[in-house]
This record gives sequence, C-alpha cells and structure tokens, in this order.
Amino acid sequence: MSSTNMEEILADFQACTGIDDVGESIQRLEEANWNLAEAVNRVIPQEIQSLHPPSDASFGVGAMIEPMDTTETVQHGGHLSSFFGPTLAAMVPMSVSEDIVALPSSSRLVRELNFSVKFGARNVTVTVGDAETVGTIKTILQSQLGIPPCKQELVGWQNSDVVDSTRLSTLNLPNKISLTLLVEEESAARGSSFVQEEAALSDRLAQNFLLNITDTTKKREFPLNYLGTKTIQQVREDVFALTDIPVRHQVWIGWPEGANVEGATLASVGIGYPCHRLSVSSRDAEGSSSVTVREKAKPLIIDLASESSSSGAEEFEDASESFGMEDELFGCELPNKSSRLRPLIAMNVSDEFEAVTGFIAEFDNRYGENHAPFFRGTLEDALREAFQKPAKERKLLAVYLHHDSSILTNVFCTQLLCSDAVASCLTSNFVTWGWDATHDSNRERLQSSILRHFGSVAAATVCNFVSDQLPVMLVIMRVRATTEVFTVIHGNVGLDELLTRLIQAIEVFSGQRHLEMMEEDQREAREQVKREQDEAYEASLQADRAKEEAKRLEEEEKLRVVQERQLEQEREAQIRQQEEANRTAMRQSLERQLPVEPDESSPVECVRFFKVRLPSGEVISRRFLTTDPLRGLFDFLTVKGFPREEYKVLTSWPRRDLTLMDPSENLEQLKLCPQETLTLEER
Repeated sequence: MSSTNMEEILADFQACTGIDDVGESIQRLEEANWNLAEAVNRVIPQEIQSLHPPSDASFGVGAMIEPMDTTETVQHGGHLSSFFGPTLAAMVPMSVSEDIVALPSSSRLVRELNFSVKFGARNVTVTVGDAETVGTIKTILQSQLGIPPCKQELVGWQNSDVVDSTRLSTLNLPNKISLTLLVEEESAARGSSFVQEEAALSDRLAQNFLLNITDTTKKREFPLNYLGTKTIQQVREDVFALTDIPVRHQVWIGWPEGANVEGATLASVGIGYPCHRLSVSSRDAEGSSSVTVREKAKPLIIDLASESSSSGAEEFEDASESFGMEDELFGCELPNKSSRLRPLIAMNVSDEFEAVTGFIAEFDNRYGENHAPFFRGTLEDALREAFQKPAKERKLLAVYLHHDSSILTNVFCTQLLCSDAVASCLTSNFVTWGWDATHDSNRERLQSSILRHFGSVAAATVCNFVSDQLPVMLVIMRVRATTEVFTVIHGNVGLDELLTRLIQAIEVFSGQRHLEMMEEDQREAREQVKREQDEAYEASLQADRAKEEAKRLEEEEKLRVVQERQLEQEREAQIRQQEEANRTAMRQSLERQLPVEPDESSPVECVRFFKVRLPSGEVISRRFLTTDPLRGLFDFLTVKGFPREEYKVLTSWPRRDLTLMDPSENLEQLKLCPQETLTLEER
C-alpha cells in the first residue's frame, strides 16, 4: 500500500470516528490491517451505527444530511459503499461529527469533555468523561475553589432542567463547553431576568442557522446548515475542509462581536436568523492555493434537502459537488501531491549551507511562514549558535528531520510545527535546524554530521529510522561541556504531547542552565577578585618602580651636582692657582724692581722707616729713602702679599689712605714722618 493511500485512509478514519489523535488513529488502523470499514466498525459497534433522526436531541451538533428520495439514496450509497463498505453506506440519514452520540452503557465509547468554568476573574478548566454527572463537576470545583456544591450554580447549559444527578452523556454536549459559576448569593441577585436570558439562549441553541459562506479566493459559495450549538471554531474547521484555507490563514468578514471567544457557539454570538452571510479569504492567496494536502480531515455533511424551497436547488448542487468530483469532502481520490512537489533538499547536495537555505525556502513555500524560524546555516553553526555562548544566552537545539514519503509528514508540519503554540515555544527557547532525509544521499550526509558532533549512539539512532517513523524532532542540549540528544519526538504525537515534551525539555534545560549560570557567576566573581588583585599588584609594582625611578633620578641629580661642584672647584682652584702664579710672578717682578733698602748708617733725614701692621696682627718693616716714590711702598706690600687693590694703607695720624695718593710722589712730598706706623685693612 502506497503512503498516499495510507494518508487518505487515515484522514477518512478520523473524519468518520471523530478521533483527533493521530497516533491513536494509526494504532486502530494497524489493528485492522488498514481496512477502513473494519477499523470504523471496531470503534463504532454496528448496533449503534443507526443514528437517530435529525429531530432527536442525541443527533449531535454537526451539520446534517436530510433524507433524500430512494433513487438518490441508492446512488450515493453505492458510491460510498465502494469506499466505506456496505455497513457505513447504509447509514441514512447520516451525521459525521466531532462528537460521539450517546450510546448504551454496555457498549458506548466514553467521550472526554472539557469544561471552561468562569468564576469572577478566574477561569477553571475541568476535564471529565461524559459518563460522569453534574455533581462530579461541582465536586472538582470545590477542591479547586473551596465552594461547597450546595452553594454552586452552573449556568450556560443547553438544557434548562439540569440537576446534580444529571449524567453528562444525556445532555448531548460538544467537546468544549463554557459555563459560569455562581454562588448562592449571586444566583439570587440575578432574578427573573437571568431566567429569561437563559430561556432565550436555550431557544437559539435549538434553532437551525443557514450560513451562506462565500470563498472570495476561489469565487465559490457554500450554503451550510448548523444547529445553534455549533461552535465558531468548528465552522472554521469545516470551511477549511471545503476551501483548503487553513484556519490560521482564514480572514473572515461578517462575524458579530464575540466570535473570537473560545468555545463561542452560533447561538451565543448573535448571528442573524434564519440566514447569515459571511465571506472568507486567505491571508496569502498564492500560498494557500499551493496547500494540496489537508491539515486534518474534519467532519462535515451538507444539508442536501433544505426546508427552504427557494434555496433547495442551489444547496443540492453544492452538496453534490462536495460528494462528486475528486471526493473533496472525504478525500477518497486525493492525487499524489508529493510527486508534484519539489523536494525540500535536492538529491546529492554538496554544499550544506545552500541545502539548508533551499530547505527553508521550500518549507515556507509549501507550508507557509507561520512556524518557528529555521536556523540558516550548517549543523555545526547551529550548535555554535545554541551552545557556545554564556549560560544565560544558551538555548536548546531542535533538529527536525523531514521525509516526504511518510504519511505523518503533512499532519506534523501543518498542525504541529505551524501551530502558534509550538512556533512560540520553539522561537523562544530553541534554535531550530531542519534537514530533508527523503533521499538516501542526504540521509547519509546527515548521519555523518551527527556522528561527528553527537557520537555513534545518536548516529545509529538516526540510521535505524525508517520512513514511516519520520518526521522526527531531536531535542539536543549541552550539559557540562557534553552535547547529547535529550529526547526524540516522533511524528505520530499530538499537539498536547508535543508541547508537553518540549516544555519538559525546557524545564530540565532551565534547571541545568541555572546551575551553570551560578557556576559562571562564581567563576566570574573569582576571576574578578583575581583581576582586582592583579591590578592592585600591578599598581603597587608601578608605584615601587616610580619610587625607584625617582630615587635614581635624585641620586643622579645629586651626583651631577657633586660632579659640577667638583668641576667648579677644580676650575676655581685652577683660577686660584693661575692667579697665585700670576701674583707670584708679579711679586717676583716687583721684588726685582724694589729700590734698594738703605742701611742703618744712612742719615736720618734721608730715610723713612715704616712699620706696617698686617690684618693678622703681624708687623713688618722696611726703610725707604725720602726720594723713593710711594709706589715703592706699594710694591713692597704687594711682594708681601698685600696688593693695593685689596688692601688700604692707612696712616696713624692724621689718618690718611695712602692708596688714594699719587704713587709717583716721593715720600718727602707726602710729608710722612721719619718713622711711620701704617695699618693694612682689607677693602
């Protein structure tokens, strides 16, 4: 059996049984050896496949096929029996809905109901099986809110006669129900107006609404009949089955305010009755037109025989078109889309960076851009981006392995990877890297990269994957310098399980990253202390060097001063020596020029006898002739070392300075006494 046929059978099985979980659907189909009719009969026993008439309350909340005449019934029954088998083809009137109708307790399949209970500013989620009673819900609310069941009143039921003992399976509820919790005091305050509002809402829930929906992208119109209990989300999913416009890409015109509230029904949002006109288009017409494989087959049955005579023919034509060519509604003859799609990565690619760039471009072209961005680079670059950073900036690495031949690929890409919750989770906490393992050459290249970066165990794990096990997502984390594969998420998981496993990986990684951040902080603190110590040591060393330099400069300055002083002294000594030599030479010259000293026998009137008191107190004396010039006395004193330039020659009385006299005058002219005492004073 080809992968395309298996994908079609999977979609038809989910549409007939209302089982949303892909993994559970595949398990039940494998138990029946992929026989669609046998698998459906195992899930829905034959004794309960005869559905109630449309007027019965247990018929469910899906759109209905009204009974047709015998000829038309035979035609459609024959067409369906060729695909579904004789058992399902005989089911007329027929309703295919997400909900499972009420069954006898001995053979019915318990359905899980999700209640969103609003209490003041809080929203409490309660999940129970439809075999439970209303009292069970109140007991769960008591455990969460602390309000006794006797004081609780739940409003928002489709039926007015609901008591604590009412079994949920008898109320024909959708999978998701919104209720409001009132305590005893609030209930009394609401009064009769609340009763009237509830009565009006109950009436609208039982009404049949005709929605004329225009697909502006393909210029087609779909008249659809729904009960008031149909939710807005279910309508959008049904429109996706008709138009191939994913719910996240649908742009609507005509919904009243409140249509975006989770779990809102047609009756509660206030649409027009009995007919309401809407239009839908795609955010990206070209992108939506290229989506050839449905994200998920949704149940929908068109009212082929409307009660309105004016629109009956048009509705029948639309319904026939839905059941006719290419079986768009049930996907019986979906063409092999993968043969017309370009591979995400071409065969025998040589450049890994170019391969990843082509993967990203083709993935966006095929599935849209509403997904976590893939890292544009090699696997080694992705590892570096995720792990080779400070601990607080590190992220997990998610490696997505794609395979076009797997029946799980389209569901995983469109419903999981392109889910807003998954995209937000991956964008915030992961570096996401993708690779197409459809071709063996690309798979071998991937195994080589994984062996090089993650070791032989991870490479062997990837090598053992068969195409039916793909796509997979490898969650990789780095723990204490060791890169390891934390978990492998296969493509048969549901949205909740995928998010749960991603969040589990994030929690483990966050705890480890917190420890590494603490270690980095401690290491940084130690390094900071060491840097401060090094800086203090360097500053101290620089100060010591500066002191030594200053001391050296000071010593050099002192040495220079001493040397200069010595040189100055030497120069002065040389000058003194020169001066002394000059004086000596002068004294010798003057001594030779001195007049002859008269002896003692010379006449007294012709001789002048001088006693000269030196500054040291010593007295020297000499005789001169009266005809000798005064210069002779000066020369005598100069020879003795007392030149007239430095000393004064003073007489006793009258006190005169002889150095001021004319040296050429003789001693007689100066009228000096025959014996004169002279005194030398320094100038």
